[in-house]
Amino acid sequence: MLSINGHFYVAGGQADQTHGNNVATLQVYDSAADNWTTAAPLPAAGGAAFGGVINGKLYVASGQDPSNTVQVSTVVVYDPAANTWSNLAPIPTPRGGGGSGVLNGILYTIGA
Repeated sequence: MLSINGHFYVAGGQADQTHGNNVATLQVYDSAADNWTTAAPLPAAGGAAFGGVINGKLYVASGQDPSNTVQVSTVVVYDPAANTWSNLAPIPTPRGGGGSGVLNGILYTIGA
């Protein structure tokens, strides 16, 4: 879960732990209004991705494909002001699960 201007974002994930079934849903929690809404879905379903906020935009990198069986190299960025996603250059080494963080405007991924 990542925060931008008092809103918390949950991007994608695994709908069914038994069969994978990753989703493309983007859910947004507004802490001031104490409610959840759904924003523009990710370009593709996925889970176990890495994320971070840079300059008010949400970055989602790598993770698992929709079936939760293959690590992908995709990187996408969400602009909350426009409610749109854009594709970026792929991550050099696909990863799924682990941790991530932003330092000096750079998204770092750590893990599997």
